[in-house]
Amino acid sequence: DIYVFVAAFGATGHHLPGMIRAYGDRALFERFRWRFIFAPIFLVAICVAFTWWDMKGLILVVFFWGVWHGMMQTYGFCRIYDAKMGSFAALTRRLDFATCGIWFGAAVLLSSQRMTDTLETY
Repeated sequence: DIYVFVAAFGATGHHLPGMIRAYGDRALFERFRWRFIFAPIFLVAICVAFTWWDMKGLILVVFFWGVWHGMMQTYGFCRIYDAKMGSFAALTRRLDFATCGIWFGAAVLLSSQRMTDTLETY
């Protein structure tokens, strides 16, 4: 029970600021209007369909999306700090991306529990 509470609390703190910005900033909402309207509807429909027909593939998609999302957040922080240092070289961008990819790829591949769960499920 405490795990669900902590996860819900963390998810709210993670998603709410993005939703406030996306749906509260008129200029941003107008710029991406159709994406902000139809993407949630599409995702709910896909989740309902996968649940309705008991398809487990969505779990794998969410797993890889979560790894990608975390990697891109880390990469974004790397780029912010590089920009503050005045580094805008293409080589630096590629090295940051490669470093993040190697770190996150290694974490997934070397995590015995995560790989075991994934391989047993699929």
